[in-house]
Amino acid sequence: MKFWKKYPHAWLWLNIVAASTVVFWFSNWDLTVARFFYDPATGEAKHWLLDDFPLWKLLFYDGVQVVATAVLVGTLLIIAGSTLLRRWYRLRLYALYVLLVFVLGPGLLVNSLFKDHWGRPRPVQVEQLGGHEQYAPPGYFVADGNGRSFPSGHSSVGFAFIAFWFLWRKREPQWAQAALVLTLLFGCTVGLTRMAAGGHFLSDVMWSGWVVLFAAWVLYCPVMRIPEREREYP
Repeated sequence: MKFWKKYPHAWLWLNIVAASTVVFWFSNWDLTVARFFYDPATGEAKHWLLDDFPLWKLLFYDGVQVVATAVLVGTLLIIAGSTLLRRWYRLRLYALYVLLVFVLGPGLLVNSLFKDHWGRPRPVQVEQLGGHEQYAPPGYFVADGNGRSFPSGHSSVGFAFIAFWFLWRKREPQWAQAALVLTLLFGCTVGLTRMAAGGHFLSDVMWSGWVVLFAAWVLYCPVMRIPEREREYP
């Protein structure tokens, strides 16, 4: 009870996540949106929109991995450099926070916990879109499934930049707004390309955002207590 009193907005987040997920349970939104990118009349190996645009597909697949690596290397360099410069204490704290958001969000939660073990079939695998697996709604655990659709790993890297919104929202509100817009554009664009390639459903992209937002908030408030530390070291 003490936790919920201290962080009442956590209830709002849980309700939004639940409501946005239930919508997909009682509708065909996932399959309807996926069909916009799927054409069964094309060649045998090219049913999905991005099958005809390999360079675009490469940019938002391998390119995202490059971005993630750059963030990890950059934050580690800042953390290492801060050990030599005491005045970089706050910068070290922020770099550690960004690093942990990327590691916990896209790394551990999205990919290692959910994606590798949830078993949800990808669009290319379901019967309605030319595959052989049964469609499973978001959040539904497929015990004997070999799918890795839920949630979207690449999209989560884009959404992980929400960490900068948390860091700037009080001290630099204009920067925070820019970070929020760019984060949503990056995450949604990557998600759109993954959907167009038949790799993920709309709900997978949505859930990658929810999971990363959860990781960013948990690290920012309850775990690292950054607002409290900022008051101690203004």
